[in-house]
Amino acid sequence: MKYKNKIICLILAIISSFSILVELDKKTIIEVSGKSTIGLAFLILGLFLYNYYKNYKKEERYIGFNILAIIFSIFMIFGYSYDKLNSWDYVFGNLSFILVSIIKFIGFYTLFSISIHKLYILIKNKKIKEYRNKLVNKFLKRPILYSAIIILLCWLPYIISFYPSILSPDPTNQIKSFFNIPTRYIDGVHLVDENVLLTNDNPLIHTTILGGSVKIGHALGNDNLGLFIYSIIQITILLSVFSYSIKYLIKEKVPNIFILITLGIYSLIPLFPLYAMSAIKDVIFGAFMFLYIIKLYDLIKYNNFNNKDFLKLAILILLVCLTRNNGIYHVLLSLPFVLIFLKTVRKKILLVLVSSITIYLLFSTVGLSILHVTPGNKREMFSIPFQQTARYVKYYGDDLNDEEKEIIDKVLYIDTIAERYDPVKADKVKYGFNALSSKEDFSNYLKLWGKLFFRHPDAYIEATANNIYGYFYPNTTKWYIYYKEYKDRLNETGIFDYHYNNLNVTRSILFGYGKAFPRIPIIGMFANIGFMVWMYLFMLVFLIKEKLSKYIVVLAPALSLILVCIAGPVNTYFRYTLPYVFAFPVTVALLYNLFKNKEKSL
Repeated sequence: MKYKNKIICLILAIISSFSILVELDKKTIIEVSGKSTIGLAFLILGLFLYNYYKNYKKEERYIGFNILAIIFSIFMIFGYSYDKLNSWDYVFGNLSFILVSIIKFIGFYTLFSISIHKLYILIKNKKIKEYRNKLVNKFLKRPILYSAIIILLCWLPYIISFYPSILSPDPTNQIKSFFNIPTRYIDGVHLVDENVLLTNDNPLIHTTILGGSVKIGHALGNDNLGLFIYSIIQITILLSVFSYSIKYLIKEKVPNIFILITLGIYSLIPLFPLYAMSAIKDVIFGAFMFLYIIKLYDLIKYNNFNNKDFLKLAILILLVCLTRNNGIYHVLLSLPFVLIFLKTVRKKILLVLVSSITIYLLFSTVGLSILHVTPGNKREMFSIPFQQTARYVKYYGDDLNDEEKEIIDKVLYIDTIAERYDPVKADKVKYGFNALSSKEDFSNYLKLWGKLFFRHPDAYIEATANNIYGYFYPNTTKWYIYYKEYKDRLNETGIFDYHYNNLNVTRSILFGYGKAFPRIPIIGMFANIGFMVWMYLFMLVFLIKEKLSKYIVVLAPALSLILVCIAGPVNTYFRYTLPYVFAFPVTVALLYNLFKNKEKSL
């Protein structure tokens, strides 16, 4: 869009500046914070945006990018309201807020629409020169070895400082479960075997690797050694996958600058070594999901897999499913799309999908039963309805009659549900779930849950929006990294002796760098979940515009992960996003290279 009238550019620049800088207040509508500097900031930003808009040269406008700009603008307006108030009152609270929201929408839409089109033009016109020297040539000959060495050397300070491993609540409970020590996972559930306290709330394969490693160390009289054995296993998997991804970029003849940037990201951004030392299931799962994404790209691009390749794909699918209880959903939401585009190998893909899922389902039912392992609590699947019910009771509880209260009480203990309700985290509500309630009780609850929506749909919509907005709103990163050792939770059993070493200063420095990383300009956006989601949505629309729609399959696992996060219990939980964070630089590099090669062939 080229604005010939400079007055229009100026007005839009002012509106966009207003959208970015102005804070809202429920009493005064508009709250001017930092009054001494806001005028100067407004002037500087307004002048910048005026020139930014004025110098935008008209190109062919793509409706998909405009729709994306509309979506991003909506995310910003509603995200701000939920971030500040845990409700949409800054959007719909009164007529004044509605008018302000419309003005802010215009400002954001103008900024995003022009920026997205400018980004597209930059990608389209940018020519990257190959950078080669003796050092680069040597690296390209043995990329897996040198990548692993470089990454490992950069991670070494973290590995030494956080020896033996960073434990958080989930892996701590997994270790206890493996050693048959009671945990919260057995609260209110029917155990398959009263003598076996192990459940599948966390994937059994991960619990076995973690618990088995600790058992080895425990048998040797050193629990820390056992935990470090697990850390070595996890680090080895990550190094192998990241190094392989570098080799794959070289194989695909991606420009060297992308390869070096990707290597730099894996080596220097603190989230990678800190999560490499964190004994959570999401890390290994994220590594296998990353490999799965690369395999999908390979499958879509070359369409010439042999039987050995399909066997590898089947094993990879099984690993994705076995290392995260929701892994099956990512496979089911991505691999079937391959059937649409690849007719020649459709039967083989279908065979791989059916056989892999069948084996996984047999393990999850018959296998767990044989091992006397209790299936995971079904409460994990109902974060959305439980949060909606909790919000309904909190704000509209007086509307419920005695019979309806009794129905809810049999499943979620209505007396405390309003107090347990946390708008951005469903855990407290879920932990109040009565797993011993009968099927009839739960069926009655679901019927009532559906019925109550029509009384106060706003409670349901706001409960869900409040629990997910951070995945789409870049202004709230909710960035966190694991740091505590949680030794009390493990050592209180009197069985274990887990502790960090004496490098407290080094740990504090590394942790400080990790905490500060999101605030570093540009590269800090890598730790911003909302921004990452925006980039995946941009790639989605980009592929559609460039008639490369079959490669949307490569984005499908990340997009499915976003959907699973929406259904998840916590707003903006970083570890849930690890698979598409791991895959992001390689995905960008592959799709950019694909686009440029397409341009050359025209």
